[in-house]
Amino acid sequence: QILIRRDIVNTMAYASHAMGRIDTARPDLRKAVAKNTTITGQCRVNCNPKAFLDQKLVKIFAFQGQENRHEQRLRLQQELRVLLRRHYDKHPVQQSDAYKSLLTPRPKTLKPRLKP
Repeated sequence: QILIRRDIVNTMAYASHAMGRIDTARPDLRKAVAKNTTITGQCRVNCNPKAFLDQKLVKIFAFQGQENRHEQRLRLQQELRVLLRRHYDKHPVQQSDAYKSLLTPRPKTLKPRLKP
């Protein structure tokens, strides 16, 4: 599961059909998730490293059927966060380049700025 704060969900994701085609019937995911109804269809999440490193913005939950594998996954995620932070703290230009690379091309439905 990937949980994205509602006030930034339109910046981080967009409603889609199969193969990532934009679903124009659901242009505003924030409104779609606010309704007390079943949501059908897909969405695509844009991996913005800055947001994924900030647990106030995005939270990821992964579960395994076997407890030891679940613990290994959690440890791996924690180690990966530390490694990414250390690397990008030392190489801010690479961090900027990584953001640009991950967010280009950006679907037209996404708003241009991420508000922390």
